[in-house]
Amino acid sequence: MARSSHDSSITYLSIRFLIATLFILSVASIARSQEVVVTSHDGIVVRGKIIVRGVDSLKVMTKEGRMVSLANLQIHSIEEENQSAIGAPRPFNEKARIHTDHPIFGLSILSPAGINLIVGYRMGLFGARLTGMHFGKHYGAQFDLLANLDESGDFIHDLYVGIGMADNVDFDGGFHWVYHEWRYTAIGYNVSWKGIYANGALSFGSGDYDTPQLIVQLGFVKEAR
Repeated sequence: MARSSHDSSITYLSIRFLIATLFILSVASIARSQEVVVTSHDGIVVRGKIIVRGVDSLKVMTKEGRMVSLANLQIHSIEEENQSAIGAPRPFNEKARIHTDHPIFGLSILSPAGINLIVGYRMGLFGARLTGMHFGKHYGAQFDLLANLDESGDFIHDLYVGIGMADNVDFDGGFHWVYHEWRYTAIGYNVSWKGIYANGALSFGSGDYDTPQLIVQLGFVKEAR
């Protein structure tokens, strides 16, 4: 299929939109991090925002812009800044789920390939995810960059920006198979509850469909902590 100059302009603008949106999400995600007071076993006190909570260590950005890394075994307690004067510190839990680095994997239906495998990795507040499969006459793939909005209880909420492609063949109701393609940039939101996963996004691109297109996924995702 020949590409028009109009399609090329849409693709160029979509890439610029993807980069700008990712930057905004990154700044907003860091800005919303809770101010905390981290106290070590030997009395060292660090005030700032948790940037990464890994398996073995914790990284805190202080108000002065300095990154402080503490081994989990060093940490005695973590408390919110506004609670330090009114309540006892909360004991540090090395197995706390929030913002740990870990892989994710799962299975979904609908966009982009009809039936999709999901693999990815979370790194603190951010992450990357690849979704897709070649299934019969349908194939597609989508790559997303994630910014975690919230993780509380059994719920996980993310915003994401991504790029993708979908190629499929549909039966037109007569005696013909019709080929369709879609190349796009997407901005979306996903939520999971105990692994049950729903994902919705608006996609902007070029191909055989009008832009924008709503794309949806439903499935199960495992957070392999």
